[in-house]
Amino acid sequence: MNSIPGRTDMSVTLLLLFLTLPMVSSHELRRRRSVAPFLGSGGSNSKAMLIPKNLWHCGSDGFTSDYSYSVVEESCPTLAAAINHCCAIHDDCYGQQFPREMCDQDFCKCTKDVTRLPTAESTRCRPFMEKEACLAIEFGGFFAYLFSNYSDPSSPSNNDLVVLDNTPESDYMNLYSMCPFANITLASCAVNFNLCSSVHSVDFCAADLCHCTMDAADTDVLHNDTCLPAVTHTCRAVLSHSSRVLASQNTRNLFIIVLSVLTIVSLGFVGIYMFTKSKGSSKMMEEGKYLQIHTVESARSVNPLLTNTD
Repeated sequence: MNSIPGRTDMSVTLLLLFLTLPMVSSHELRRRRSVAPFLGSGGSNSKAMLIPKNLWHCGSDGFTSDYSYSVVEESCPTLAAAINHCCAIHDDCYGQQFPREMCDQDFCKCTKDVTRLPTAESTRCRPFMEKEACLAIEFGGFFAYLFSNYSDPSSPSNNDLVVLDNTPESDYMNLYSMCPFANITLASCAVNFNLCSSVHSVDFCAADLCHCTMDAADTDVLHNDTCLPAVTHTCRAVLSHSSRVLASQNTRNLFIIVLSVLTIVSLGFVGIYMFTKSKGSSKMMEEGKYLQIHTVESARSVNPLLTNTD
């Protein structure tokens, strides 16, 4: 796995979020973050459409859904998860019958935030999101709003429920029953987390997941009494699992560092030993050569007749 810049900052964020979770029931203590908060959900393949068609929430009918999907797939596939999250929030906003103008304004601000960076994909997608998409919901969202009342049993959200990958014991499925008016947003949070954790480590994505689910819980005003405690429980489970994963990674990294140091030191000792042995052999050869010469000279000095033997 490639190293992630800012891993230390992410670990501090996990710790602070874990310590402040008991306060999530007080809305004033936590400001809502960006409505498309995941840093790593863009994936590693810039040409891949990351959201399957059955989880695509943009568009109020089959035609507009297919059209928006094809535009995003062609123009900005790595922004698909974030754009889809904007649409998920907009769907739940309509479903709870919040003021339509507020829902539409929040959607346009969300997509503007998603495409704000000066990248090639943002540049290609920005005109569609700012003009076509926003104008479409402004002038054509009336009927979608009218038939999206969650309080009406005949108008269900018809949303595929998504669970978390790589996070055992998170009990994420329980959130859908505890937060029934935020199901689409919660499913999108799970999709974004799964995409993020498929590229990065779980601890890198955990804080964003908790912010995402807490933002979703804040919107389900009618079920705050059940929704917020359930989200808090799930976040604690995810953060606890992430902390264990991070600790395991740190232990593994420390072991690798220690092993590398020991290997380098061992190779150093071997090198010194070989060098010393080589120097010793050279010295013995020199001494042997000198001894041989000295012996011959001594013999000649004892017996002068040997001087003519050469």
